Amino acid sequence: MKMLLILPIASLILAQVPADHQMRGRAGFAGRSESEGRTAHISKLLNLSAAQQQKAHELFQDEAVTSKGVGDKMKAQHEAMRDAIKRGSSEDIDRIAQESANAQAQVMAAHAKTMAKLYSTLNDDQRKTFDAHPELMMGGGGRGPRPGGPDAGARAQRSKAPVQQ
Repeated sequence: MKMLLILPIASLILAQVPADHQMRGRAGFAGRSESEGRTAHISKLLNLSAAQQQKAHELFQDEAVTSKGVGDKMKAQHEAMRDAIKRGSSEDIDRIAQESANAQAQVMAAHAKTMAKLYSTLNDDQRKTFDAHPELMMGGGGRGPRPGGPDAGARAQRSKAPVQQ
């Protein structure tokens, strides 16, 4: 019975985007570093001043450095989880799942602290725009719609539209 509960959790952990991809530059930023891409995106969205852009870039670089070690640890945990599943080791699966949850919490906390520091530099108009984009606070970065996000209903309607031949 315990194994029946553990296997779905383990599969969810393994189905996540690999940690090394999360912590390194993303293809969506056209060859720029992730901190440069994030700075450009948020600068455009919030109309940041030059000083605010510099601060945002510094904050994003600091977050990347803080998260780098955690990303490497998460990659090792993914590999260890695959091995534990193959061995059928319930104890190792439980331990690795807890370690993975702790590492994910560290990444989330680092991002939230970065966004709190950034938010403190914004003027009232910028804060209104920021508040209208909750994905910025929780790591979405506004790089595209998230499942279940505010436009999920519109995407669902478009997906039901008949295909034009």
